[in-house]
Amino acid sequence: MTRLNVATLVLGLLAILAGLITTPSDGDSEESELEKGTSAFLKVDDYENALKLVEGFILENPEKPIGHAMLVRVLAANGQTEKAIKAYYQFYKLGETLSGELLGELLLGALNDDSSEVRAGATSVLGELGDNRAVPVLINLLNDNDSEVVLYAAIALGKLGDKSAVPHLVNVLNHDWDEVQKAAAKALGRLGDKSAVPHLIKILDDDNRWVQSKAAETLGELGDKSAIPALINALNDIVWVRLASAGALVKLGDKRGESVLIDSLNHDNSAIRRTAAKVLDKLGDGRGVPVLINALNHDYITVRMNAAGVLGEFGDKRAVPALINALSDDDITVRWAAAGALGKLGDNSAVDPLISTLNDKNIFAVEALGKLGDERAVPALINALNDDNITVRWVIAEALAKLGDKRGIPVLINTVNHGEGVPRWDPVDETLVVWNAATVLGELGDKSAIPGLIEIIGDDNQDMYFKFEAMKALVKLSQSTSQTGE
Repeated sequence: MTRLNVATLVLGLLAILAGLITTPSDGDSEESELEKGTSAFLKVDDYENALKLVEGFILENPEKPIGHAMLVRVLAANGQTEKAIKAYYQFYKLGETLSGELLGELLLGALNDDSSEVRAGATSVLGELGDNRAVPVLINLLNDNDSEVVLYAAIALGKLGDKSAVPHLVNVLNHDWDEVQKAAAKALGRLGDKSAVPHLIKILDDDNRWVQSKAAETLGELGDKSAIPALINALNDIVWVRLASAGALVKLGDKRGESVLIDSLNHDNSAIRRTAAKVLDKLGDGRGVPVLINALNHDYITVRMNAAGVLGEFGDKRAVPALINALSDDDITVRWAAAGALGKLGDNSAVDPLISTLNDKNIFAVEALGKLGDERAVPALINALNDDNITVRWVIAEALAKLGDKRGIPVLINTVNHGEGVPRWDPVDETLVVWNAATVLGELGDKSAIPGLIEIIGDDNQDMYFKFEAMKALVKLSQSTSQTGE
């Protein structure tokens, strides 16, 4: 027996003597004993011996994925996030698929990391994974010193749907940062607990109009008519608060909000018209559609552009003929807005008109064709994949992926690995595009996407957020391939 095996055996015996695990049966495998021993040490927060046990196993059995999986678990539990990610990387290099549960453990460990960037990144991904083990830690992070961490914690708690978070979210309604206040209000609306109503009524008097508006909107979602008097009073506030309050009143069955919204559709200020239309859209009220269709012929470009955009949000197919006509507008921003709206409306009568705009480098038309899912668009998109604009090529690759054609995958992998095809006018756009590419690759279920995603995890220079997103994409991809039996 080698020294390493002896050390592993001794560590296992220590755990048994401490009463942490039971004596192994003859049928227990070496891998099973590793899992039991590791779990036993972690149960008493003995990270040092857990790490020794796992490292000893890996040195003896470097090709067995279970060792690397346990290493991820130990390092994550000990808050050593960057090392855990490297272990995750090695696990995948062995060709193994990692469960969402183990990724959840890594992310849970990252919530206690010293780096606020790591905590924020892990928090945002946990909400999307739906892992409710995170709820107690996320509640604690509502008291974090970094406001961005608090923001993502509030968002994640809203997505996870655990009502034990309600009183804690109520507390951060008075946070110093308005983005946190809005996120907390939105989360409370998603959780649907009416005990938050009195607290939301209080922040209707907040100094920030956007916080007031979000509070009003949430009061409408919660459906408690005790909020009506406060919302009636808010109709006398500035226009943005007035519109949100009017929408909430209509949701609560009080018609006094209707006239405010309808009248605002004809306001001189286009932003006010757009906001009123969005509020009506959320109510499911189609009376704003004819007004907006008429606005597509307005003299001002911004009015036509905004009308097209909002019609897409409405989802009312009465607008399709007018939007198809707007694809020929003299202004390119109106044409782009019309294309984007047609993609959202899901009417395949728009496919041929949208194809005809591809020579316009209309990336919104490309996205729309991807959303419509009509195979008639595939030949035209493949032809346009040779466009000299790398950004156009990237958007086409994503559209082809949505249409089930995998010829654009190399472009997507290059985008994730090297940032190729990323719009350069705004760092935020760059982040979103790389994130989107990773997500699409995960959903495609094509194994050719795996190497590019693995390399993101192993790249020391890569942003931590992208690493977490690549991990999530790999989990989705492994789920997809397991379902198809590949």
